Amino acid sequence: MVKERNADIGRAVDELYRVSSDDQVRLRYEMREKAWRDEQARLDYSRRTGIEQGIKRGIQQGIQQNRLETAAALKKLGMPVDQIALATKLTPEQIAGL
Repeated sequence: MVKERNADIGRAVDELYRVSSDDQVRLRYEMREKAWRDEQARLDYSRRTGIEQGIKRGIQQGIQQNRLETAAALKKLGMPVDQIALATKLTPEQIAGL
């Protein structure tokens, strides 16, 4: 058996038998395991949520930057500010600042 060939595995198996034989010890162990898994799930959720929010913000910033660049180009071509505002969904004040 592997237990006899590897001391670390042997100690782990012995600890498993010890924990399994005592209901109170096993219950505390299971509670610690559950708490650890719950914490890992919370961390995973936070990471995924943070990534999703970061992507959304990046997309919004990219859209806004594109609108500003388009407005600047249209302004340079001499298009009226009110038409640029309609085309880019920017305010006349934002366009005037370009």
